[in-house]
Amino acid sequence: MHCSPRLHSAVSAPPVDDDLDHPAWVAGDASAMVLRAYSGLRNEHPKRVVEELLGAAAFPGGEIAKAGPNALTAIIRRLEDSTRIATVAKSALQRRFRACAATYIAWTSAAGEDRASTEAITRCRQASRAFAAEMLAPKDALIDRAPRHGFDSDDLEDIAGEFVCPYPTVMWQAHRAGIALRGVELPFVDRMRII
Repeated sequence: MHCSPRLHSAVSAPPVDDDLDHPAWVAGDASAMVLRAYSGLRNEHPKRVVEELLGAAAFPGGEIAKAGPNALTAIIRRLEDSTRIATVAKSALQRRFRACAATYIAWTSAAGEDRASTEAITRCRQASRAFAAEMLAPKDALIDRAPRHGFDSDDLEDIAGEFVCPYPTVMWQAHRAGIALRGVELPFVDRMRII
């Protein structure tokens, strides 16, 4: 498992509480903003921010396997001053997304806890995926890059490549940011996996 030391040494604030009056993703999304605000991590270069936050977990070798038990995406060990994360990932895009989601789970866990990140649709897992989406493709960074007429699929593909994150993550983050999407279909079936 690879160490992600920045999470606890750089952040003195707790993650945003999950308010049951709001969708689960709100807590994860807001927690990503809190993490950036308290740690000094900036939106301008999301790829670099994620690498700084995750350390070795973001790079090749940060995964424990390319395939694993159904629905398992990462294992997490929360230590006092750091977190150890190992992902089950086939690609850099998947490894980075899953490591970010696991980071949220670690941040919301107590020191000494071992956790698993999965594809479950529990509130915590939904929040962890929203956290990952906001870390990988911050809405403010997308707004800054958006032309007046919005994004088309080529624009989204370019940004996904630049940020090293899945295309659907950029698509949904742009949609949530209120950016017009020209010729881009938002499939409802994928929504639960992204948000």
